[in-house]
Amino acid sequence: AYYPVTPERVQVQLERMRFLAFQRGLYIRLDAAAQYYFDDGFLTQLRQREPLMCLTPRQGSRRYVLFETSLVAKPTELWEAVGLLARQGYTPVMAHPERCLYLQKDFGLVHRLREHNVLFQVNINSLTGVYSSNAQRLAEQLVEENLTDFLGSDGHHLDHLDALEIAAELPHYRQAVALGLLNNTLL
Repeated sequence: AYYPVTPERVQVQLERMRFLAFQRGLYIRLDAAAQYYFDDGFLTQLRQREPLMCLTPRQGSRRYVLFETSLVAKPTELWEAVGLLARQGYTPVMAHPERCLYLQKDFGLVHRLREHNVLFQVNINSLTGVYSSNAQRLAEQLVEENLTDFLGSDGHHLDHLDALEIAAELPHYRQAVALGLLNNTLL
């Protein structure tokens, strides 16, 4: 499903969440970003240099833009988008690359993306095999080759939370956490 979200709408809801947290005595930092689906709309935003909602570290000036592609086919304009992101001062972060069939079949493409400074966010649940054994193997390979920059929870429903508990006991999860993930730079 497509959800038309604008930075302004997200900001309104973020302020609402901050207020509700404060009312309940929760003194936590809340920020907002977006995960962009690689489609014509995303390319249009990039070509028109529209501001993107991104993850920013507490200290430092990097701006991480999380994007996902089709799980089946590599987008034809992938290199253009990666170049536009870089020229606009963003660091591209590919969400759940291990679930992309085209990367499962061509690990060399993972290395080519890395050569273009694309970072990778692996879903923790992929390490459990919840999506497929191929996704699990690629997730493990990304960890083994030190190509995992962020870990994501992919918590869309309660079953995903159960898988997170299982993943926490797995050696590849522990290895990933020991890599010095960039997740901690956002705190």
